Amino acid sequence: MISHTAALQTATLEYLAAHQAELSLDASADRIATMIQTIGEPPAISLTTLRQRHGEAIHDVYRQAVTVGQEAAPAVVSTLRTAQHIVLVTNQITESKVVDFTQRPNLRGTFRAVFPKVDEYQLVPGDTEKILAAANAADAVFLLTQNIQNSNNDMVRWAKQLPAAACRKTIGISVRNPYDQVHMPRLAGYYALYEPAPIEIAVLLSHWFTGQPLSGQLPVTLAP
Repeated sequence: MISHTAALQTATLEYLAAHQAELSLDASADRIATMIQTIGEPPAISLTTLRQRHGEAIHDVYRQAVTVGQEAAPAVVSTLRTAQHIVLVTNQITESKVVDFTQRPNLRGTFRAVFPKVDEYQLVPGDTEKILAAANAADAVFLLTQNIQNSNNDMVRWAKQLPAAACRKTIGISVRNPYDQVHMPRLAGYYALYEPAPIEIAVLLSHWFTGQPLSGQLPVTLAP
């Protein structure tokens, strides 16, 4: 149960307690207990060990998850293939205290393995004009968004300031919530990763550079 704050967790537990009968929680608990009796208790094993044992399967899931929200036009992809200088812009994360963001530097490293010059900016009040100037000067711009409708709207406001020429070379990448795309209708393309995993960025880059198809499917309908 990911509720991010103690207040939300408490409210969720209170709701479950008040609606236990209609939610059939007892029946669900009985099914889980029966399943455990059938297959046995899960072994005591560390997450690190599980990752080591099932690394290839994990990578396959990541590779299959990358989803086209709005495919970038061929002219945009052609620009990416020759780009010398790109800018990464990430939104300020404020709503979550429990998610591990340690992979973010690895995302930057994945881009740097492909593009000669990569500048990264976290969009914070006071820096918006500087970042806008950097975006205008770059060959390509990537907006790495994360639940922008739940955090501050600085990213949305900033993106609306992008002139048409900058929008035509700017691609949005949602690294958590695919709904981010509806807030960025003017961008040249949009892709959903669902998690900030470096391997998913690598798959996305391979899609642009080699034409590798993306097999991910949006689990929701995106409506304005």
